[in-house]
Amino acid sequence: KTSLLCRLAVDFQEQAKELYPDQPLLYLVNEGTQERITTRMYQTVCGKSRNDMQAMAESGELQRVFNERMGGRDMIRVANVHGKSVAQVSRIIEQHSPHTVITDMTGRIRAMSNKSGGGNDIAQLEEVWNDMRELAVLQDFAHIGTTQVSAEGFDMFHPPLSAMQNSKTGIQTTLDLVLMMGAKLDQQFINIRGISTPKNKLARSGQQSLQKFEVNFNPQEN
Repeated sequence: KTSLLCRLAVDFQEQAKELYPDQPLLYLVNEGTQERITTRMYQTVCGKSRNDMQAMAESGELQRVFNERMGGRDMIRVANVHGKSVAQVSRIIEQHSPHTVITDMTGRIRAMSNKSGGGNDIAQLEEVWNDMRELAVLQDFAHIGTTQVSAEGFDMFHPPLSAMQNSKTGIQTTLDLVLMMGAKLDQQFINIRGISTPKNKLARSGQQSLQKFEVNFNPQEN
């Protein structure tokens, strides 16, 4: 999931540097750490293994390549939001004025009405996803949120729309596009991932809204 998010972030920012030259992409992390994601982002931009990146960093080439492709050193900004509420996340977003916001994991952000620490309560999940949808409209950014695939979608390249953790219908109603990633547990498929769009209100004219395909995953270069 992290690898897919880094790939999306890099591809989005490479296009956005021309369309929105003064606005960054903001990646909000509450699973894992900011430092780990930043390293993964550099790896994705350069398409290099960690060993190759070390040599590039020592020569100064790593930063030059990143700056050139992304439009600047800080045009992808990664921030920790562990334990924060939607209101706190809103203030962080407002400070950066991004064109796109990634929240990983969205359900761990505390909803406006939730005084506890957030989590997988069904009402909390639906509320926080809807809160983020409204923020995207009010602050004019594209929002990419994430959730885990439930046990219902295990060992499948193309899990159904209902295979979102702790949500059969709730989260789904707040989304325009669902990009589902699946995998097989068999070792012969260890580097194959399935990608599908079980909900897609953004289909191109003349194209099917449901797309299904498989890709080869190279973890060393993302």
